[in-house]
Amino acid sequence: MIDINKYIIQLLELNNEVTIPGIGGFYLSRTETNFDSQHGTFYPSAISVTFNPFRLSDDGVLRDVISDSEGLEKHMAEYELQKFIIKIKQGLSRNHRFELEGIGTLESDDMANVKFKSTDNFILNKANIGLKEVISKPREPNRAVYAAEKKIVFAENTKQENSVWKWLLISLAIIIIVSLIMMLAVQYYMPELIRNFKAE
Repeated sequence: MIDINKYIIQLLELNNEVTIPGIGGFYLSRTETNFDSQHGTFYPSAISVTFNPFRLSDDGVLRDVISDSEGLEKHMAEYELQKFIIKIKQGLSRNHRFELEGIGTLESDDMANVKFKSTDNFILNKANIGLKEVISKPREPNRAVYAAEKKIVFAENTKQENSVWKWLLISLAIIIIVSLIMMLAVQYYMPELIRNFKAE
C-alpha cells in the first residue's frame, strides 16, 4: 500500500500547503524563536500544521505527486488517493478521529464537523528536535567573585587617580617654577628698563 502521508508531508515542505480532496486543506504555520519577558521564558522556533475544513475541491497536486513518485498512471494514482480518503472518512465516522502519522490527528464531532490537532513533534520540526522552552531566572551573583571584581575595579581606579594626581603636582610645580623665574626676571630687568625709558 502507498504511504500517502509521505507525500502530504513532502507537499507541505515544498509548497507550505496541500489539499486532501473532500477532507480539507493543510497549511504550514511557522513561529520564530521568541522570548516571553513576563515569564522569563525562551521558546524555540516551531513548525505546526493548520487545517481548513472548507477547502474541499481537488487541485490535483497530491494525485500528480503520487503519480510521478510512484510511477503510476494518473487514474491509478487517483484510485490510491481515493482509497486513502475513504479510509480517513471511515475513521472519522467510526472512531471520530483519524491520525495522519507525523502530522497530526483529524477529529470529528457528532455533527460531522472536522477539526485538526497538529502533533507536538511534527516531522518538519526536525531542526528543533529535543528543544524545549527554556526558563530564564535571575541569578544571585557569587559574592566572592563580585568582591574580587570590586577590588580589581577599585585598584584600577586608585592607580588612575594616583596617575592624575602625579601629573597635576608636576604641572603645578612647573607653573610655580616658571612664575618665579618670570618674577625674578622682571625684578632684575625692570629697573634697567625704567631707566632706559626715562633716558629717552
